[in-house]
Amino acid sequence: MPGSDGGSAACPGRICPAAVLAPASLAVEDVVAAARRALGPGGAGDGLRGQVAGVAGVAGVAGVARWAVVGRAVVGRALCHLLTHGFWERPAVARAIVELAPDHAASGAGQLAGYLACPAADPSAQGAFYQEQPPDDAELLCTAVAMAVMDRSHLDAAVEAYRAARPFATAKLSADYAGLGAAQRDEAVLRLRDVVATAPALRLVADEAVRALLRLERLEDVLAVLRTCAERGEFPARLVRPLHTAAPRVLPALVDSELRALEQSPDWRLAYRPEDPKADLNRVADVVGQVMACGPAYRDRLAHVLWGLVRSTALGAGPRWRAAYQLGLVEPSQRDDALRFLADAGVQDPLAPRLRVPPRTADELAAAHAAVAGAWQRIERELAERFPAFPVSLGAPATMDEITACEAELDDRLPVDFVASCLVHRSITFGDLVAGMPNQQDVTELAAHREWLGEEWSSDRPDPVGAAIRGDHGWRRGWIPVSIDDDSSTALDLDPAPAGRHGQVIGLDNLIPVDVVANSWQELLERFAANLEGGRYVLDRYGCLELRQA
Repeated sequence: MPGSDGGSAACPGRICPAAVLAPASLAVEDVVAAARRALGPGGAGDGLRGQVAGVAGVAGVAGVARWAVVGRAVVGRALCHLLTHGFWERPAVARAIVELAPDHAASGAGQLAGYLACPAADPSAQGAFYQEQPPDDAELLCTAVAMAVMDRSHLDAAVEAYRAARPFATAKLSADYAGLGAAQRDEAVLRLRDVVATAPALRLVADEAVRALLRLERLEDVLAVLRTCAERGEFPARLVRPLHTAAPRVLPALVDSELRALEQSPDWRLAYRPEDPKADLNRVADVVGQVMACGPAYRDRLAHVLWGLVRSTALGAGPRWRAAYQLGLVEPSQRDDALRFLADAGVQDPLAPRLRVPPRTADELAAAHAAVAGAWQRIERELAERFPAFPVSLGAPATMDEITACEAELDDRLPVDFVASCLVHRSITFGDLVAGMPNQQDVTELAAHREWLGEEWSSDRPDPVGAAIRGDHGWRRGWIPVSIDDDSSTALDLDPAPAGRHGQVIGLDNLIPVDVVANSWQELLERFAANLEGGRYVLDRYGCLELRQA
C-alpha cells in the first residue's frame, strides 16, 4: 500500500515507480488498468504523458511512435518493480508484463530467479517473520509460476514447485498454473479435485479449489466438487461476488452452498443492522443480499433458512435478531412476524437500550452506608485480631463527586451498596490471595479499565435457560471490572440476564464470565465478615487466606 509519500513497503522512503501510473493506489489491478490506459489508443492524455516522460528523463514526448517507446519502457519498469510488492501478486503482474511490456519479460524473470537463489534479497521476504523462516511453499510457487509466465525456460521449475506444494497453495494457485499450457491446465484440474477429496479438514482448500475451477470455466468439475463437499457437510461460500454474475449452469449449486454455509455459521454471514457498531463488516457478511440479487426463484428457500435461524434456540440473540431483520429483504411482513416471535419467546434484542435503574435516593444511600460500614468494621476488626501480619491496604473514603464522575465516564449508575462501600474504602488491596474476597480497583479507575478491555464483542452462544449472566456476548460494557487478573477477575454486572440481579458480582475466567460470586457487593462483604468471625479462614503456607473445608 502506498504511504503518505507515495512509497510502499517494498520501497520505503522514496517514491514508488508504480505510483507514476497509479498515484492513488498501488493495488495490482489499479496499476495494470492505468498502464493499459496509458498505452491504449490515444494514450492517457498529455498530463500523464508529461509525468511519465519526466520520470523517464525525457524532456518531451512528441508523436505517437515516440510515446509508444518511452511509455512502454516506463510501464515495463513500473510493472517489474511491482513484482517486489508481494508474493501473491506476482503471477498477475507477470501476465501484465507479457501483455503490456513484453520487452521486460526476460528481465522480470531474471529478477525473480535472483530472489529464488537468494531469498534474503527478495523485498517481499523482508521483516521479522522471514528472519525466522524462508518463504513457504505457496510463496515460492507464486514466484516460480510468475517466472514461467515471463520466460518459458522456467517452466520445469514451476511444475516442480506446483507438485511439491501443499493443498492450500495448490488450490490457491492452480488457475495461475493452468495458464502455463494445456498440460498444466489438465494437471491443475486433476489436482484440484484430488486435494478436495484428500484434504477434507481444510475448509479453505475447498473454497480456493472451487474458485480456481470457476476461473478455469470447468463448470462440471465445480458441480462435482460442491457435491463432494456437501457429502462431508462442508459448504464453500463467497466463491463469486457478485453472486448473480456466476454462470447459470452453476448458480443454483452456488446459491445452495451459500445458504447451507449460512445455516452453519450465521454469525459470520448475516449482515449487521445499520445501528450496529459492526455494520462496516457488511461488505463481507451480506449473504442474504447476494442471494436476493440472484432473482425471485431463490426467495422461498432463503426465507426458509432465515426462519430456521430465527427459531433456533441453539443460537444467541444476536444472530436470531439479525436473521429476523434480514427477512425484511424477502418480505417486510415476514420481518414483523419474526420480530414478534422473538419478543414472545423472551429473546432480548441485543441492541436494545439497557434498562436503567432509577436514581438512588438519599434514604437508600444512607441505609446502604450503615449496613456496609458495619460489615467493614467487622472485617477490619477480625483481620487485625486474627491475621495482624497479613498485608492489607484499604483506601481512604471516596467523595461523592468522584463517584459521580466515575458514573459519568461509565455512562451507567453503580449499585447503591457498592457506592456506599466506596464511601468507606475507595479501593481494596490484599498482599496475597484471599479466597472469596477480591481486590477492588480505585473507584476513579473503573472506567479506564473498562475502556482498556475494549468494545463489546458478541458470541453466538444462547443464554442458558434460567441463566443469571448473559451468554450472548463474549464481553459486555455492562460488566464493570472491579479487579482484573490474567485468569481470575471480578466484575459488577449492570446488564444481567432476566434471571440475574442488577449489581450482582460475577467471576470471570480469562475475562469470560463463569459464575455469580454474590448477589450484591454488600452480600460479598457480609459473607467475608461472617467467615472471618466464624474462624473459617486459615493462613496457608504460601501466605494466602484460604477457607477451611466445611
